[in-house]
Amino acid sequence: MLRHSGLQQNGSRRVFLESWAYVSDGAHGHYGRSGGIELPEALAREVLENGVELAVAIDRFAGAVGIRDAQGAWGVLSNNFITRQEAFRIAVIAAFAPFYNVKMYRAGAAGASNSTP
Repeated sequence: MLRHSGLQQNGSRRVFLESWAYVSDGAHGHYGRSGGIELPEALAREVLENGVELAVAIDRFAGAVGIRDAQGAWGVLSNNFITRQEAFRIAVIAAFAPFYNVKMYRAGAAGASNSTP
């Protein structure tokens, strides 16, 4: 799942590409997110204002075909320092954190429930 987020700064819009993951053990679920990479203004405008799907827009923007199935927008924007697969790998690891670090996550919940207002 690819998502974008926007940030307003000094009257100008900044848009970021993010990769998200959700994992569940059937009873509990958690989200994880990769970092974010800023979209060039022209690409952000094409997606947000003109309603063009990111996969189509990035192909046009980069002058290539099938970027989604290769390095993805992440690869194009980072000059292949971060690929689509790597961004999703980070998001999945982050989503699994509460499962593989149960002690830390339960300690936080226990501490919050034991505190008095």
